[in-house]
Amino acid sequence: MRFSLDRDLIDALIPFWDSTSNVFRFSDFELTPTLEEFGGLTGLGKDLRSKTLFAPRSDSENKFLEQMHIIHPHKEYYGKQLKNGQHLPTWEKHRQEAFMVAYLGSMIFPRRDKKISIRLSGIVTVMMKKKKSTILPMMLADIYRALTKCRKGEDFFQGYIILLQMWFLEHLYHHHFATDFKSDWKNYIFSHPDRMKELVGKFPKGVKAWRHYLLKLTASDITWNYHWFPASKVILMSSYRTFFVLTGLRGFQPYIPLRVLRQLGQRQILPKAEDTQSFVWEVTSED
Repeated sequence: MRFSLDRDLIDALIPFWDSTSNVFRFSDFELTPTLEEFGGLTGLGKDLRSKTLFAPRSDSENKFLEQMHIIHPHKEYYGKQLKNGQHLPTWEKHRQEAFMVAYLGSMIFPRRDKKISIRLSGIVTVMMKKKKSTILPMMLADIYRALTKCRKGEDFFQGYIILLQMWFLEHLYHHHFATDFKSDWKNYIFSHPDRMKELVGKFPKGVKAWRHYLLKLTASDITWNYHWFPASKVILMSSYRTFFVLTGLRGFQPYIPLRVLRQLGQRQILPKAEDTQSFVWEVTSED
């Protein structure tokens, strides 16, 4: 990936995070990552309404090894030196699952101890078998959780931090075309570095400089919506409430797109105030 993490930007953003509504609050506007924006960036946003959501479950060590197609390991090898007990063609057929677990555990759902949650093997298994499933809500929920944790003083970001950075910088980039809300669902991560080349030298350096920049940021300074998804397809609210509850790998988080309708290509309204904190729930164990 031709792109590097700007931790100073993330550290500067965190004080603007409001965990009561899961939005960034700036001088005269609010902003938050949305399912459609993440779907547009990653190319995973097509037909979100019809997708099956993940419900992470605890897996035993034996179940994890079975899902990774590792059979009959010696007990003392678990967590140290696992050997695939099947022949090479079988491993080559299934090694994609192992790569996906490693990628999810290191990039999208990282842990402070740098270990990989064995629960991710079950998620990968569902992703491989059910093509109509989506991991986007889980990614977004864990990013919300990580922002809240860091706002409270945590120094390790347990979420897809590089995607959060891309999302925010795309709102600072002024696209050279009229927004037409295409429905191509391409992966725009690969072209992100090319767009950012135009902004080289225009952004602050260091946490203090970024915070000063963000304090002065106004609604007229940003690009409100991407052109990567059709406004008519956005998901705004549930049938029962004015918000959703997203299932993350590490718990539940409220999601309130009605607060950021301008990001979704619609006219902004004042959403009904509701207490969402009772819907925040944390898992007690990583595995």
